[in-house]
Amino acid sequence: MPFRSHVTGAVAPTTTVDGREKQQQLPQQPRKKPILLSVRASDYFIFATAAIGLFTSTFVHSILFPLSPFIIDRINHKDEVSHDSSDSPFSAASDAETSRDTGILVALYAAGLLAGSPVFGWLGDKIQQRRIPMLLGISASIAANLMFMFAIAYWMLLLARFLQGVSNACVWTMSLCLIADNWPENQLGFQMGKLFGFYPLGIVTGLPVGVLYSKLGHQAPFIASMTLCGIDFFMRLVIVERCHLPKECNNNNPTKSKTILTMRLATEWHFDEAACGLILLSFMVPSIAAGAICGWFCDKYGTKIVALISLTMIAPMIMLVTIPNRTTPFWTLIIYFALGGSAMAGCQSTVFPEIADVVSNENGNSSEKDGLATSYALFNAAYGTGINNNNNIRTDIYIYKYYLY
Repeated sequence: MPFRSHVTGAVAPTTTVDGREKQQQLPQQPRKKPILLSVRASDYFIFATAAIGLFTSTFVHSILFPLSPFIIDRINHKDEVSHDSSDSPFSAASDAETSRDTGILVALYAAGLLAGSPVFGWLGDKIQQRRIPMLLGISASIAANLMFMFAIAYWMLLLARFLQGVSNACVWTMSLCLIADNWPENQLGFQMGKLFGFYPLGIVTGLPVGVLYSKLGHQAPFIASMTLCGIDFFMRLVIVERCHLPKECNNNNPTKSKTILTMRLATEWHFDEAACGLILLSFMVPSIAAGAICGWFCDKYGTKIVALISLTMIAPMIMLVTIPNRTTPFWTLIIYFALGGSAMAGCQSTVFPEIADVVSNENGNSSEKDGLATSYALFNAAYGTGINNNNNIRTDIYIYKYYLY
C-alpha cells in the first residue's frame, strides 16, 4: 500500500524488489520560515523584548510608590472627612495605621518575588525557551492591574501586590536569560548595563504617570499600565528565540526605598502624591545613563573595580539621605538621591554579567547554560529578601517617630 508522507502530504513512490513493494525514502521538506523571521529573531528585537519587559514591570511597580498610602487611606477611610491642607494629607488620625498597612503591602511584593523566583528559575533551566514563562509573568501583571483598578477592600490590594512580585520575579529572570542566551560573554556587561537602564527609566516614567491618580481618578494610572502590558504581551508572543529557529537559520553562533519614603515626604514636608513622585525622579534619572556607562566599564576593566567604586559611593549616600527632616529644606535629598541612584546602578550593573560568567565557568566547555535561570532567580530572591527586611526596619522606625512626636 502506498505511504502518504506526513511531512508533505504526497504519496511516496514504491519500487518492487523480489516481488515485494519497497517504499522510497522521501526527502523531508524544510520547515516553512515564520513570517518576518529576520525581524522577530534579530538581536534588536530580542533586546527590545527584554528591555520592554523590564521597563513595563518597573513602570507598573513604580506607579504605586507615591500612591500606595493614598489608595489604602481611600479604601480604609473613604467615609471620613480629609485633613486640612496644612496638615498631613491622610484621613483623621490614620497616619500610623496607613504606614503599617503600606509596609505590609510592600512586604507582600517581596513575598511574591521570593515565591516566584525559585519557580521561574527552575522552569527557566528546564526549558530552553523564555517566551512561555514571560507570557505567564505578564499575565500575572495584568491580573494585578485589574485588581488595583477595581479594589474595594484592602485584601485585594495585598493579593494584587503579591501577583506583581511574582510577575517581576519572572520578568527579571527571563529578561536576563534572553540577553545571556544571545550575546557572547565579552559583550554581556555592556548589553546588561543597557538593559538595567530600563529599570530606572520605568520608574522615571511611572512616577509622573502615577500623578494621574489625583488628576483623572484612581483608575487612570492602571489604565496606562494595562496599555503598556498589552504591548509587552504582544512582543513576548511574537518573538522567535534561537531555539525555535529553523535548522538552516540557526548556526548556534550569536552575532553579537520604597513606600515608607513616600510616607516620610508626606508627613514631614506635607507632600501630596504628585510631589512625592517627582522628587523620587532625582534618584532614578541618573541611573539611566549610569547603568550603560558602568556596564561598558565592566566589559573594559572588569566588574571588581566598578563594584568597589560603586559600593564605596553608595555607603555614605545611604547615611546622608536619613539626615534631612521637617526642620531642614527637602532639596538636599535631591543631591543625595542623584548620587545614590548613580552608585546603585553601578552596583547592579556588575552583578548580572558576573552571574553569567560564573555559570559559564561552571559549565566548562559545554555550550549549554544550565543553571543560568536559577542563578538569576536566586538574585531575585535575595533582592526580595532585602526589600522585605529593609521595609520592616523602616516601618518600625517610622512608627516610633510618629509616637515620639
